[in-house]
Formats: sequence, C-alpha cells, structure tokens
Amino acid sequence: MPGYYINKGDIKPIPDKFKNVLDRRVAKHNHILYGTNDDWFLKAGFEILDHKCLYNANIVVFHRTYAVGDILMCIPVLRQMKKYYNIRHVVLEYGDTKHVIEPQMFPDLECVKIYNGVYDYYIDGENGLLEQDHDLTLGLTEVPRFTLYQRFLGLPENTNLDYSFVEDKSKMMFDPVKDRIAYLALSTTTAVRRLNPSFISYIAKYLNFIGYKVLFVDNVPVFKGINAIYAHGKTNVQQAVTNMKYSKLCITIDTGSLWFSHYAGVPTIVLAGSTPKEVRMTYHPLKKTGQALGIEMRKYCGCDKYCGGTGAYCAKTAPCFNNFCYGVVLNDIATQIDKLMKVEN
Repeated sequence: MPGYYINKGDIKPIPDKFKNVLDRRVAKHNHILYGTNDDWFLKAGFEILDHKCLYNANIVVFHRTYAVGDILMCIPVLRQMKKYYNIRHVVLEYGDTKHVIEPQMFPDLECVKIYNGVYDYYIDGENGLLEQDHDLTLGLTEVPRFTLYQRFLGLPENTNLDYSFVEDKSKMMFDPVKDRIAYLALSTTTAVRRLNPSFISYIAKYLNFIGYKVLFVDNVPVFKGINAIYAHGKTNVQQAVTNMKYSKLCITIDTGSLWFSHYAGVPTIVLAGSTPKEVRMTYHPLKKTGQALGIEMRKYCGCDKYCGGTGAYCAKTAPCFNNFCYGVVLNDIATQIDKLMKVEN
C-alpha cells in the first residue's frame, strides 16, 4: 500500500524503483517522499511521515518535474499547504522540464529549476506520486490528482483552490476585444491522447461556422480554408495562460492546457479518453457555474474501462481517440458548446 515517509537521519540510498527523473540516488536529511513498500522504507531507516512537522516551517521545497501541466497543478495545492501549515516560504523545484515557469507568474512562491539553498523540509513530489491514478493496482484511477496531492501533504480535500497568476500580455496572439477565440489543444506527443488532424480540422470548421476564430496551440498542420491562428511555440507558459484567459472557449484533451484552463478561468470542454471526465474537472473553478464540461470519448468506441492513460486494455491503440464517428462526436461537442453559451448569456 502507498505510504508517506521522512528521512530524519543520515543520507540514505534510494533503490532504482524509487528514483525520479532527476536521478536523485539518495534521500538527504528531512527528505519526505512517497512509496509503495512499507517494508523497504522502514527497514532502510525511514519513518512514517507525521505532517505536524510542517507547521511553522521556515522553508519547504517541493520537487516536481516533467510535464508542465502537472507542474502547474502543484501550485494551488502548495498555496494551500503554505497557508494551512503557516510556512514562511515555499519553493517549487521543477527540474529539467523543457518549459520554464516564469518567476513573476507566481510571486507568492519561488519557482526554480534547481534549488541549492537551505531548507527545513524537501518534499519529493516525483516517484510516481502524481501518477497514482495510472497504477491500475491501487484503485485510484477515479481519484482527482489534486486530491492525491492533498492526501500526500496532509491537507483537507478542498476544491476551492487559489489559481491566481500574474498576466503577461506582451505576446497576445489576437485582439481580446474584437476576436472571439476558441482555444484548441487536441494533440499531444502521447499516442493514447492524440486526435487525428482530420478530426481537429472538422472541429475547427464547425467553430468557424458558429463565429469563433480558432487558436491552435499544438503542432498541427496548416489547414486550408480555416480562420485560425497557429501559436505553437510562440509563447511561454505565462503568455499562453494569459492568451487562454482572454479566449471565449477552450476545447482540450487531457493535457497541459486542461490545467492551464483552471488558471485562465475560461469555459472549458475536455475530451476525456482513458480517464473519467469528472476526475479531471472536479477542481475546475467554473465547475460550479456549469462552465467546465466533459465528453467521455471511450463511450463512442465501446470501451468500458478506464486505464488512466496507460493504454493497458488496448495495447496503446487508443480507440477512444481513433475509432469513432466524426459526426456523432461533433454533435456532442456542439451540444456542450450550446450549454456553455446559455450560461454565458
């Protein structure tokens, strides 16, 4: 079973199965981490974490790297942790991700690639912690990731989180006053979460038809006859979230832009394949107003299981994003857009 541990003694080695992508081979003094093997950690001299140690701490470092959406997902929970435990200073160390979290985006926290300063506690948010909902043996595929973080940090499972950020309008890709923008994020490098470009163009044409200009943030082909802006690689994270904030609509798959939409506070439709739509939208700030909606793509291909993005039941062929009737799904998207427009009006 999963557990939370702290190393209160000397430097201890961490076996291969618990190493994170930064290849940290040791746990130093007051390192806190997640694991799935009580016997190994306790025999190695780790102790079960008592979250009370975090109260009134001076500096707490939280490490999480890899995907920018997963990194941004930490921010509101770290804010909750800072307030709940009365911690003076919280550092988010986000490691070797290709993206940079601009330090001015979240001035109440320190966001750095590598932290080399002093600290009271160093919390390892890597080592499979965030991906518990991908482990089909744990029964957590239907638990929101924010909730998994809150449990790890001993926090109340509160959905009212702080998604505030400082805007950067220096690279607006459109006129926020004149343009009615639909922000599309429908393709990733992960095969089990990628829509076919032909269907993406199908969605874009419909959005043009009902009065939206489309903003593509993925590396998609230039589609003929579509009123669109191609923004892939043209903005940093802060600028991308700012552009989304001034859009009228976001349609996204389960990727980083879904988590961007939590900060942007934009009406959002998520096309959920291998994960329940409720799991991804439970903490969205617009859920209570009916402006955070989802579509279960798996229902169109006859799949009755959630795999948490692993592709375990389909040999990673992802029928939920490949084997469906375009017209049927587009009709579902149109219905969801109608719902959002009714709330907007």
